[in-house]
Amino acid sequence: MIVRYRRPADRRSQPQQWADAVQTLADLLDRFQAWRDNLPSGLANSATAEALDAVLELRGYVEELQAVELPRGFGRD
Repeated sequence: MIVRYRRPADRRSQPQQWADAVQTLADLLDRFQAWRDNLPSGLANSATAEALDAVLELRGYVEELQAVELPRGFGRD
C-alpha cells in the first residue's frame, strides 16, 4: 500500500510569493558577500573567488526585481 500526502496549498498571494522569492535571493547574496569578504588572502584570486564575484554581479538585477510592483489584477490596479 502506498500512502501519498498532499502538499499543503500555498495561501500566499502572488505578490507575496514574489516578494518572498526576491527576498530569498537578496538574503543569499548577502551570505555570498560575507563569504567573499571573509575569504583568506590566499584564495583571493581562486576559482571560488571568481565564482563568488560572478554571483555577486547579479545584485543589481535582484535590486531591480525588488523594485517591481506587480499588478493586483481583476481591476484593482
